[in-house]
Amino acid sequence: MSQYNKPGDYIGRVTANDIDQNLNAEVEYDGTSATGSQYYKVMKNGAIYLTRDINFDYGTTHRFLVRAVDHGSPQLTGTSYVDIIYREATTTTTTAAASTAQDWWSKPENVAMVAILSVLGLLLLALLAYLIYRCCLGKTFSTPRLVMAHQVAIQRYHMINIF
Repeated sequence: MSQYNKPGDYIGRVTANDIDQNLNAEVEYDGTSATGSQYYKVMKNGAIYLTRDINFDYGTTHRFLVRAVDHGSPQLTGTSYVDIIYREATTTTTTAAASTAQDWWSKPENVAMVAILSVLGLLLLALLAYLIYRCCLGKTFSTPRLVMAHQVAIQRYHMINIF
């Protein structure tokens, strides 16, 4: 716990396991301080609450004994020590500035999105250029081959008629 905890604050919880079932498996808790201080209260459900303002050095440990009792017959009891250490907590104040266009470019996911869309745009542009080439310029290159094939057929015809 830290210097910011106030009386009534929830500190933590203790739990015990019982192999019984139903009502016999329910466990109730109580606790007493082993150091004589009454800073904490253990509730029947195992929750631990701060009861008084704390005024001791950081690193101080308070130990208390917790007793768990089940509802079985005969009732079983278990005990354990719980240590609560008082520590110094630091706080950090943060402020959020209004979003700007520079903030948008500083996010890696936005830069990656622009890069992917740019590559996709270049691929579409290359596909368009290829289709224009095949549509418009490709016909002029294929025409002479057809003419040459026709001329060869005519020459063969004339050779056949000559003999």
